[in-house]
Amino acid sequence: MKRIIFLLSFILFAASCEKLIEWDIDNGSLPFLVVEGKITNEKKSHIVILTRPVNVLNQPPVPASNAIVAITDNDNVYFLIEFPAGSGIYRTSPSVRGVFGKQYTLYIQFQNSIFTAKAYMVPVTPLKPLKISESPEQNNLFTIDFQKSDEPSMIEYYLDWSHLQEYDTLYDGSSRAKLVQYTFNSIDANEMFKPDQETIFFPAGTIILRKKYSLTKEYQEFLRTFLSETEWRGGIFDVLPANVITNLSDGAVGYFAASTVVSDIMIFYP
Repeated sequence: MKRIIFLLSFILFAASCEKLIEWDIDNGSLPFLVVEGKITNEKKSHIVILTRPVNVLNQPPVPASNAIVAITDNDNVYFLIEFPAGSGIYRTSPSVRGVFGKQYTLYIQFQNSIFTAKAYMVPVTPLKPLKISESPEQNNLFTIDFQKSDEPSMIEYYLDWSHLQEYDTLYDGSSRAKLVQYTFNSIDANEMFKPDQETIFFPAGTIILRKKYSLTKEYQEFLRTFLSETEWRGGIFDVLPANVITNLSDGAVGYFAASTVVSDIMIFYP
């Protein structure tokens, strides 16, 4: 009995002596600038997004405003304008269109520092016919059957059924979804055994827009390291955490890409 009383007293004493300990975590040397940008063969305003790095999880990034941003192909120089003001989002003129076979250089001047990145544009293969299957579990709903591309690529699927009022509560009423499919010319164990992701189902009458982007070897490497730290993490064959590669000069991280794009749009009816 004495032993039981002593053990109970020790447990109560240990529970009453809990103390909050704050660990000093060394975040290392943070980069000066985070860059996200792409130019394609589409005739539109191409966007470069500049932000400052953060060292707290889920902390919103601060826009890097009032920078000088330009894209050149050695024959032309396209200056980008920040819009909206203070947003850190820089846009080319709507008339700019990239050309296959050219190399593009991104130039950034921000707070007396200069950063550059180079990217070249390779061709893209045509889109394959879209394959769609009916869900065996969800009545009158369908899903996309993803097919590997003939060449390395990234395909974005934009689904929109907002015009179908009887399905306006699907996925909390968003009535839209975006899916991204990657095809690389390498085999990654952490991709093959990545965590399961939610399957998106949609009704007949959904508008489906597809955009397929060409990927250079360097762009593939960036996406592979990015996915290894995000969507592929948590699977059976996780890799050790590491920095995502970049094509930006010292002091900046992120990626500037150049891609050829093909697209199509349809209204799906079974």
